[in-house]
Amino acid sequence: MNDFEELITTNSAETNPFDLIFRFFKEPIFVQALTHASYAAEHLGTESYERLEFFGDSILGYVVSEYLFQRYSRKPEGELAKIKSQVVATKNLGVLAERCGVGIHILLGTGEIAQNGRNKLSTLGDVVEALIAATYISKGIELTKTFIMNLLQESIELAAVAPGSQNFKSQLQESLAALKLPLPSYVSYSTGQDHEKTYYVTVYIGDKVYGYGEGSNKKAAEQLAAQQAYEKLILNNTAIDLSAAGKTEDREVK
Repeated sequence: MNDFEELITTNSAETNPFDLIFRFFKEPIFVQALTHASYAAEHLGTESYERLEFFGDSILGYVVSEYLFQRYSRKPEGELAKIKSQVVATKNLGVLAERCGVGIHILLGTGEIAQNGRNKLSTLGDVVEALIAATYISKGIELTKTFIMNLLQESIELAAVAPGSQNFKSQLQESLAALKLPLPSYVSYSTGQDHEKTYYVTVYIGDKVYGYGEGSNKKAAEQLAAQQAYEKLILNNTAIDLSAAGKTEDREVK
């Protein structure tokens, strides 16, 4: 087992990846990583995160590139480049940071606050890169790798299945939430030996099945099931049976 595999197998998908570094946020280097230029402009002697963002971008690229090189030894350079580009994109980083509640910690100027700056994906993505640099400078490369892999594991697996593909699991959940409908639940099982398992996933809304997926790993199968449900419900406007849709107590909602 290599270093990256140890990092991934110790990560729980149910935890907030930023929990690893939240406890450091009062340290000066982390305060700087959370300081927007608009706040620095209003507080003389305060430095923004922009230099850390520059450094963090390079660290992020290195860690992701090293992992992809080791993990996907049969993929050509062009495909690895597409996966990396998708994973480290500012928008992807911003979406992950927004879900994890990073915005509330960002120091913003009054104008930026008025423009809802805490929820701007570009700002959130920049802050992630700055936090990566702060973690590296203050805590070293090993903790930095752990943080990055905990944050990006699912994004990497999704991109590796089909570079450029959408995160249908998130899109399905967000669309149902916007429509004030029950969230999906996923039931899975696997067959085969540990080194060559096949995963089968069924997605439910309430007690009704809306999609199936099959893949070489659980997350890929979940994405395929979610894609089928998303296309059926959202794109094709299939009606949801609300009489059963509220019954999810027997399944774990993910």
